[in-house]
Amino acid sequence: MGMPYDLIWLSMPIYLVLQAVALMRFSGVPRWGAVLPLLVMVPVFATSLFNMARASNLWPLPILFASPLAMLYVVAIIIQAQIHRQQRKTTVEGRPLTERLRESVGRGLTKDLPNGDDLH
Repeated sequence: MGMPYDLIWLSMPIYLVLQAVALMRFSGVPRWGAVLPLLVMVPVFATSLFNMARASNLWPLPILFASPLAMLYVVAIIIQAQIHRQQRKTTVEGRPLTERLRESVGRGLTKDLPNGDDLH
């Protein structure tokens, strides 16, 4: 087998692991986004198992075609959820965290000086 075929075969187990991680780790909207590929992949796996039971030599084709797309979709959901999580961490009370830190550090430095003078 050549390298592109190996990558296609690897997409199925990678998809299954990423799907499980996304379902366990996320909640709310990202979890609902991670559930959507299951609407396609469960029938694909069922069809493939049915065809394998009938001794069809083409049984893995639906999985091979659908798994890379489902894997890319779950990766996109994971990336989007991480970006959203980082944006929530960097904003407090609707203002960027750096702005709030700058204000609190500025107040703390002038508060402790004897005459309220600046450090210049």
